Amino acid sequence: MTDHNLTDTLINEISNLPITEQRLVLEFARSFHLSIQKGVSGDEMSKRSYGFQEQDLIEMEQAILEGCEEIEHNEW
Repeated sequence: MTDHNLTDTLINEISNLPITEQRLVLEFARSFHLSIQKGVSGDEMSKRSYGFQEQDLIEMEQAILEGCEEIEHNEW
């Protein structure tokens, strides 16, 4: 289904609803737009140090590498 067909189908379906339900659909659709959070891409983040000292970054990376994929059986 193309974007145009999808839009037409949505408009057709919504127009068949009572006005109170149309308003609910509108609020629901707007909630998706509002919930989209803009962040920093991984590439951009990797270019920034965010005030960390180089040694701190090296230590964090090492801790991540050492701690990944370890299973702590008594954790729960």
